[in-house]
Amino acid sequence: LEAIITDGRADYLAGVADMETDPRPMQQILADFAVRFLELISLPTFTSLHRMVVAEAKSTPELAAAFFEAGPLRTREELGRFFARADVQAQLRPDLRPDLLPVFLINCLMGDHMARLLFPAAQPATRDELRQQASEGLDLFLRGVLR
Repeated sequence: LEAIITDGRADYLAGVADMETDPRPMQQILADFAVRFLELISLPTFTSLHRMVVAEAKSTPELAAAFFEAGPLRTREELGRFFARADVQAQLRPDLRPDLLPVFLINCLMGDHMARLLFPAAQPATRDELRQQASEGLDLFLRGVLR
C-alpha cells in the first residue's frame, strides 16, 4: 500500500518544483501546491482508497498507518521543510509553532472537502472550483500567518 501511494503521489506531482529549493516567491509556491494538492485528493482513485482505509482502520490499523505515513505525514514533512526555509520564516509571524503550519495550511485548503469526498456527490468538483477553493484557503492561511 505504501508503495502504491508513494508511486501514485510521485507520478501526480512529477514536474512540480521541489518546494525546498524553488526560488519563486512563497505565495506562488504555495498557490501551486494548493491546487495540485486539492486535485490529488479529489482523484477518484484517491477518494476510493481513502474510503477503504477509513472503513478498515479499526480492524487493520497497519493499513491506516501505512496510508498516513505515505500520504498525510509525508506531505506535512515536506511542508515543514518548506516553512523552515530562512526566506520563508522571515515572512511568517514569529509566535507561530512551525510544526503546526503544515496542519493549518492543509486544513485551510481542505475545509470540509474531505467530508464531501467521502460521501459521493452527484458531480465532482471542477478544476475551476478546485482552483477557487485553493485560492480562498490559501488566502485564509496567509492572512493568519504572515507578519
